[in-house]
Amino acid sequence: MIERVKSRTKAQRGSMDELLRRLEAGLEAAEKRAKAWHIRSGTKSDTLRSLRDAAKLSQAELARRAGTTQSHVAHIESGEKDPQTDMIARLATALGVVPERVFSAIRGQRRKRRPVAKTKTRTRTKTKTKTTPGAKAAAKRGRVARKHARARTSRR
Repeated sequence: MIERVKSRTKAQRGSMDELLRRLEAGLEAAEKRAKAWHIRSGTKSDTLRSLRDAAKLSQAELARRAGTTQSHVAHIESGEKDPQTDMIARLATALGVVPERVFSAIRGQRRKRRPVAKTKTRTRTKTKTKTTPGAKAAAKRGRVARKHARARTSRR
């Protein structure tokens, strides 16, 4: 009788393991479907980086497929540059999504982009000192005196 109970528990254990395997496989399939749905559906949280990550591409690989440089893709992802429409179409083709999806992702990035803080630059302003008529006359006398001194030395 005890052997029957032990054998049942082994069978039950085997069926539990099988059930867990099925559940894990189902979860993995559900995650894959969710990722695929996320790629196809246009959610508001899309950015070019999230589209690239969903396609499992590096910046360099995306750039190679789109016919541009990695730094250009990085500038687009960071929001420093806005791509032209032909680049949006090439990025969409490389990512395997419709161009509207890439366009909305880039437009969404622009809204999220923080404005760059402008640094205060100091501009030096020349402060004019008022020269009095007496100072102007003295400066002129000095210039005239130097001029005469040069003339005197050149004569010798």
